[in-house]
Amino acid sequence: MSSEPNKRFLKSSAGNVLLAVVLLVVFQVILHNDFWNWTDPKIYFGWLPSNVLYRIVMVGIVIPITMHIVTKISWPIPK
Repeated sequence: MSSEPNKRFLKSSAGNVLLAVVLLVVFQVILHNDFWNWTDPKIYFGWLPSNVLYRIVMVGIVIPITMHIVTKISWPIPK
């Protein structure tokens, strides 16, 4: 009888982790489509357009950190 609440907690915890991972990935997809930078004429460092700089930061830093978090948190999901 005492192990039943623990099993229920693990199931809900795994579901919450999965939901958090899905929301994080969806948020990254939305950020990846940077519609607010499409018409930005700013140039950084004298040669780098803001859209390209944003892509470098997203693809080079933010997405790898997100993937690291996703693999550490949700792989494998506890049964």
